[in-house]
Amino acid sequence: MTLVTRPGIVQVSICGVRLLIPTRAASEQCPHMLRLNLLTTMIWNGMDKGKSPEEIKNAIRILTNKSEQDVDALWVRTVNSLLEKGFLIRIEDDGI
Repeated sequence: MTLVTRPGIVQVSICGVRLLIPTRAASEQCPHMLRLNLLTTMIWNGMDKGKSPEEIKNAIRILTNKSEQDVDALWVRTVNSLLEKGFLIRIEDDGI
């Protein structure tokens, strides 16, 4: 299983506040915009650029000086929240 950002979501910065805003193409799955904190911004940007979870988590560890366990817990909480709100989608790997 691979996680990817949902097509039709744009990230904008308004007065220093980062937001994910669904366009019409994604509005049925994501009816609301989402305010991003630094961690969520790093995860979103990394996933949007096709980086692996390990690369993203390593960047978070370097930035925050948190332990691997702490970053893993933050990762799970943040990714699950983005999945529940519809901003991320699961793509089943076909075994290739």
